[in-house]
Amino acid sequence: MIIVFDFDGTLANTRELTLSIYNEIASEHGFKRITTKDYIRLRKQSYLSVLRWTGIHLWQIPKLISEGHKLFAKRGSEIRLFPGCQEVLYALNAAGHDLYVLSSNTPRTIKKVTRAQGLEFIHVLPSANLFSKAAKLKNLKKKYPNENMVMIGDELRDIQAAKRAGIKVFAVTWGFQPKEMLKSANPDILISKPSEILAAVEKLSNSLT
Repeated sequence: MIIVFDFDGTLANTRELTLSIYNEIASEHGFKRITTKDYIRLRKQSYLSVLRWTGIHLWQIPKLISEGHKLFAKRGSEIRLFPGCQEVLYALNAAGHDLYVLSSNTPRTIKKVTRAQGLEFIHVLPSANLFSKAAKLKNLKKKYPNENMVMIGDELRDIQAAKRAGIKVFAVTWGFQPKEMLKSANPDILISKPSEILAAVEKLSNSLT
């Protein structure tokens, strides 16, 4: 099976680093800074609502993402996987699954983390912007027309991208968006801790054979 993971919020616990980098950029450009209390409230809102709250316009996003990527690259050594994720990835690889990462973060930053964790067997796809995940999933699906595929992510856009690409999707509840929001988008399986990924993959594999 082809298993495609999101990175930030799914495999990697980058919340504090993301907030730190965002606030550094926000201070430079005059946007609203986000406190931990703000974050808890904003994660329940749509992306457009969050943008309106911060004062960021859509046309500014590409430049801001580029700035963020540079800061992430400099601080990549601070990124840690969620507890249990490394073991799950090893187990999935040992079971013969092909593992990919599709993220808006840069391949350079992601590979720095995976290499440090001994996860060189993970394939890192080119960066996806906020709206291109579905297209990249479709391209990967074309590459493996006879393989079953699942996307695993922590945001509504991961679920939506997988559905548009015509593949299965698992949503993890330890990331950016809360369980209630994820559940409303009807993922195939909701996962509350990394160890549940193994059983979910096995269940999906059995249902497709």
